[in-house]
Amino acid sequence: MIRRSGMVLAAFAILVSVMAVTLLIGDFQEFKDSWNNLEWQYFALLLPLAIINHAMRYWRWKTLLECVSALKLKRLIAFLLFSAGSLFIFTPGRL
Repeated sequence: MIRRSGMVLAAFAILVSVMAVTLLIGDFQEFKDSWNNLEWQYFALLLPLAIINHAMRYWRWKTLLECVSALKLKRLIAFLLFSAGSLFIFTPGRL
């Protein structure tokens, strides 16, 4: 369990480092202006819809995986695998 926690912390540290470098290289003032102009009422509406969408995609993936594989994964492991794979479909234009 400790090894897995270390891997998660390392991944989080890499993510934070990449975000910090991106902010330092990019235009910080433009980022700040964009953040301040974000219409939060739409964000509050879309976030639950995005979570429901992710949950439905996970359920479909898990169902299909159970049909084609004899391997039985714990729910948490399956969710982490699905979520990690889902990160590869996002591009900056979609965020």
